[in-house]
Amino acid sequence: MVKLKRRYLYSAMLLGLTVSAQTFAKPNSVQMITSNASGSVTADRYGPINQGDTIWSIALKVRPNDELSVHQVMQALYHFNPKAFRENNLNYMITGHYLKIPPLSYIQDFDNKQAKNKFLDDIGGWSTAPKRTVNVLPTSAKRDNESIVRGSQKQAQTNAVSNANIETLPPATVQSIDQPDVSSDNNNNESSKELTNRSQPQTSNATFSEPHNNAFQLSLIAALEYRYFPQEFQFTQQHNGYLSAFIEPEIYFQWNQQNDSLTFKPFYRWDQYDDERSHFDVRELVWLHVGETWELRTGINKVYWGQTESIHLVDIINQTDLVEAIDGEDKLGQAMVNLTLIQDWGNLDFFILPGFRERTFPGLEGRLRPEILIDQDNPRYQSSREEHHIDYALRWSHSVGAWDLGVAWFDGTDREPLLIPELNPITNQPTIVLLYPQIQQLGIDALAAVGDWLYKFEGIYRQFDQQLAQDFVAIATGFEYTQIGIFDSQIDLGWLMEYQFDDRDNNATTPGQNDLMLGTRFVLNDVAGTEILIAYIQDLDDSTTRSSFIEASSRLNDYWKWRLDARLFSSNNSLDPFNFLRRDDHIQFSLEYYY
Repeated sequence: MVKLKRRYLYSAMLLGLTVSAQTFAKPNSVQMITSNASGSVTADRYGPINQGDTIWSIALKVRPNDELSVHQVMQALYHFNPKAFRENNLNYMITGHYLKIPPLSYIQDFDNKQAKNKFLDDIGGWSTAPKRTVNVLPTSAKRDNESIVRGSQKQAQTNAVSNANIETLPPATVQSIDQPDVSSDNNNNESSKELTNRSQPQTSNATFSEPHNNAFQLSLIAALEYRYFPQEFQFTQQHNGYLSAFIEPEIYFQWNQQNDSLTFKPFYRWDQYDDERSHFDVRELVWLHVGETWELRTGINKVYWGQTESIHLVDIINQTDLVEAIDGEDKLGQAMVNLTLIQDWGNLDFFILPGFRERTFPGLEGRLRPEILIDQDNPRYQSSREEHHIDYALRWSHSVGAWDLGVAWFDGTDREPLLIPELNPITNQPTIVLLYPQIQQLGIDALAAVGDWLYKFEGIYRQFDQQLAQDFVAIATGFEYTQIGIFDSQIDLGWLMEYQFDDRDNNATTPGQNDLMLGTRFVLNDVAGTEILIAYIQDLDDSTTRSSFIEASSRLNDYWKWRLDARLFSSNNSLDPFNFLRRDDHIQFSLEYYY
């Protein structure tokens, strides 16, 4: 009976304390493995800008989706942040400033061809200007150029970058990686012409039309999804196919010369069978005020910390919305007051977090759940204030050379509940009760961009009341390496490896106590922005326990995109925490709409 209870406990813990630790993080459209990594990205800003940054690399990071060209995002950033640029030129970014990320509808207002012409015109101003140290072309921008300009163009660019007179080159390439301009000038001859003329003054008479100045903006993302489970379900209430849909509009309003803004982003998911997965949430409802050297956010917001792909150890502000997907990337909105101080020695973020959000779990008819159901209606708390306990957090972040560093401290209610097996007094059936303890956590994250390599690290020390759980240390570390234009094609190939360690060993409540992840990413660099990601995760303590997945996506037109996700689980050990997922291999197809 003890072994059986332990098996149920581990199974529930695996799901509740993130199966996502074994699942590769979805490649967000704001992340490119070839982009510069000198600054940090939150939901509404990038920064601080330093001499390793280029407007091109920043646009790659913050691009909300690959329906937009990099040229559109660059121009939107430029016009949305006029105080961060000098001489009316988007290449002259001012070191130390933050860039407010404009809403989707604001970026869409920029015509792609006009944005490109304006960009080329600014390049002329860059190349003929006196030497200055505003921005030096980094290695990452060289890689961005190489991924587009092939053959003799790529060689010419490589040679140009290697010249000592590097500052005469623009900090970005002439073409979007994921969305090349498909107008009449999109051919090799024109690309060669643009490359040759970049070092000469531009004589283009093209006029650039600014977007409308309406303070109110509206955009949305909606999708229809179908999950298919080829293996027979384990429990009679479950099904082999699940149809669902979600909608996430965004309302944005700004005033006071763009120093104040309000963002409202509600979210609703409908699921055919799982009542727990059908839910509503306010992802964001936040007021932002920007000062000269400080920023204040008040309301409901989302904050992301971390560098590694396979697990996000240091990311602790927002609660995981586990019914959305098992990768742990989806988060519930968190009430907060966030003050950011922007200084030469780094950024200092203070957080006051009133109100706690409970973790979501699949329901009776849902898949990817343990045999014993989790009682989500009666959570328990170590704090006498329960969900009204006020949490605090502090984070310092800074870029030093090739390194992006972060150190954070959190004191409050753990986002990962302890799961306690009990007998339901009414039904006399076993159930899992949620207990949210109080913790203190120290987190460290680091990212270094060296040539074509990215080196990553995350580590935490989490402290509990010793009567509830043991303190522990966990780390995740690894690298990414990108091959640009394999076999002289336009396809880029990325290689990824990460190792996860948890010093609780077999008592760890997450599966990443001693695991290795290997992954590869194909970026086709075609007009449709096609990407394919493959990952394999092996438990180094048990050769029969492993998982893998494939993610692929491509654009159909300016408004529609398809996405395919396949996830596989394997475990022959009946006492292994992964055992309850053995029949939950699934394929999910999504049709997404952007407005």
